[in-house]
Amino acid sequence: MEKTIILENGLHLTYVESFWKQNRKIFINGKEIRKISKTEFVYGEDNENLITIKGNQYKGISVNANGKDYEICPKMPWYVYLLFVAPVAFIMIFGNIPALVKVFPVVGGLVGGLISCAISSVGLCMYYKISNKKLALLVQFCIALLSIFACYLVGLAIISAVQK
Repeated sequence: MEKTIILENGLHLTYVESFWKQNRKIFINGKEIRKISKTEFVYGEDNENLITIKGNQYKGISVNANGKDYEICPKMPWYVYLLFVAPVAFIMIFGNIPALVKVFPVVGGLVGGLISCAISSVGLCMYYKISNKKLALLVQFCIALLSIFACYLVGLAIISAVQK
């Protein structure tokens, strides 16, 4: 994730976080500043200016620069979590009811929950990667449907293997 904000004194602060390593870097006017701990950075001629990072992409990220707080990304809304949990719960419950599985064969329980959770977590991670939030919700919804479809395909594969 990369986000640029303008500080009160006119400096451009760019926050960069690595997707895989969760490595954080801060740039002031395009120049990387020195990291002194996991969440603290210093800049200036004598390293007199302190920048502190709070939070993460799920709880919201804020930067404190010289005593003033700036929001980098807001807290993830509740409906994004709902789009993550709903297909997992649906598959785990629906897949354990034999009468419903005869109508719509999905693999449920632990295996279905793991498949659905793995696919749905991709949508959760992609929410902040897409700048248009309506498009991000559409992608999250499509990924939720994809997880249900994947469990359906595994269910069909199990049925075809058992019938032989």
